[in-house]
Amino acid sequence: MEELFEPIILDTGSHTTVVGTSDENTDKKEFPTIVGRPRGMGVMVGMGQKDCYVGTETQSKRYPLTMRQPYYNGKVQNWDDIEKVWHHAFYNELRRAPEEHPLALTEKTFTPKEDREKTTQIMFETFNVPYLYIGNSAAMSLYDTDQRTTGLVLEMGEDLNYVVPIYQMSCMQDYAKISGVGGSFLNAHLIQILSGLGYDFQTNAEKDIVRELKEKFGIVFPLVNNSTNIELNESDLYFQSTSGNEETKNNNKDQNLPNTNYENKRIIIHELYDGKILKLNDKVFFLTNPLFDPKLVEVNKDFIQLTYKAYFFRQPTVDKSYYEKGIQEHVFETIQSLPEELQQIMYQNIVLAGGNSMFNGLKQRLINELYLFFAENHPKFNVIAPKSRKYSSFNGCKKFTKLDNFLDYCINFNEYEEFGPNLAIRKFW
Repeated sequence: MEELFEPIILDTGSHTTVVGTSDENTDKKEFPTIVGRPRGMGVMVGMGQKDCYVGTETQSKRYPLTMRQPYYNGKVQNWDDIEKVWHHAFYNELRRAPEEHPLALTEKTFTPKEDREKTTQIMFETFNVPYLYIGNSAAMSLYDTDQRTTGLVLEMGEDLNYVVPIYQMSCMQDYAKISGVGGSFLNAHLIQILSGLGYDFQTNAEKDIVRELKEKFGIVFPLVNNSTNIELNESDLYFQSTSGNEETKNNNKDQNLPNTNYENKRIIIHELYDGKILKLNDKVFFLTNPLFDPKLVEVNKDFIQLTYKAYFFRQPTVDKSYYEKGIQEHVFETIQSLPEELQQIMYQNIVLAGGNSMFNGLKQRLINELYLFFAENHPKFNVIAPKSRKYSSFNGCKKFTKLDNFLDYCINFNEYEEFGPNLAIRKFW
C-alpha cells in the first residue's frame, strides 16, 4: 500500500471553517465560510481576476463581489460553493494534497443523509482522498473532554444550538433537540438594543462591529428573574472601555451592583476603531438572556433578516418551534426523555461546545437553572466547559484520528468504488 501522510481534519461551520492535521507541529487554519464572485464576472476574469474568492480573500478586493454563504442551519446550501471552500482549505490554507492524506470530516446532528452521500462522493471523486471518516460534531466535542464517549453535548453555534445525547460515541439523534438562539440571533438582539440607544448597525462591516461588542460585553448572570432583577452576586461582572488599542477592566467588587431593574444604572463608554464613541447602558450586559428565555425577543421575519449578513440575500424563514424554549429546558427535557439508566450519567457529563458557548458565566447559570427543575432530590450536575471549546469538534476529531486503528473506522477508496456513497450512511454512527 502506498505510504500516506498524517490525517487531515476538516470542520466546516456556517461562520468559520477550520482545517488542520493530526500533527501537533502543524497549526490549524481557520477562515470565514463565505464565497465571493466578481460582479460582471466575464469582464473581471478577462482582466486577470479570479472567478471566485473564498474566506478572507473576499475582504481585500476593491471591486464588488456577490457574496454567498454556502453552509448554514446545519445544511449545505450550494454544493459548487462548498466545494470551493474545501478546495481553498486544502490547497490555499493547509497547502496539502488531499489525495495523500486520510480525511476526517465533522458533520452536524440532523445532517440529511443525501448530504452525507454527496459529501462522500465529492471527497472521493473530486479530491481523490484515500480514506474518509465522517464524525458527528457533538460526539467529537465530547471526545475532546478526556476522551469521553458518553454524555450530553450542548453545541452552540452561529445559527443553531444543538442538545445531543451521545452514547458510546453514537449520536442518539431521536432524542436530540435544536434551539434557534445561536450567535447570529444574539447579534440581531444586540442590534435591536443598540437601535434603542440611537445607533444604527446595518452594513456588513457594522454587523462585524456588533459581533465584537457581543463578544466583549456579553456575559451570563447566575440567575435573573422575570423583572431582570439580579438575585445572586455577580462576581464575574466587569466593565470595559476601549480607547484606540487601550483597554481597561474594572472588577465589579468595587462597584455597587444593581439590585433593581438594570436600565439607566450605568453608562459604558466604548470607542470604536474609527474614533466613534458609543454610550451604552446595562442592557448590553443582558443580551445573553434569550439563551434561557427566547420569548424576551419577538421573533418575526424582520428580526430573522437581521441575523443574516446583508450580502447573503437569504429568504427569511421563521420556525417558531426553534424559539419556544431556553437551552436549560432543552437539556432537561432531553435527559429526562432518555432511558432512566442513562439519565444520571448524562447529568454528570454535560459538555459545552462551540463559539456561542464562550460567554463568561454560562456554565454556572446552566447549573443554577437545572436545579430549578427539581423541588428536592435533584441529581448531581456536572457541566464541563473546556477553555478551547470554540474548537471542540475540531480538537476532538483530531484526537480521534490518533487512534492506532483509526483507518478501521474509515471508508477506503476501494470500498467506495465497490459500494458507492451510500456506504457512508451505513458506516458512520
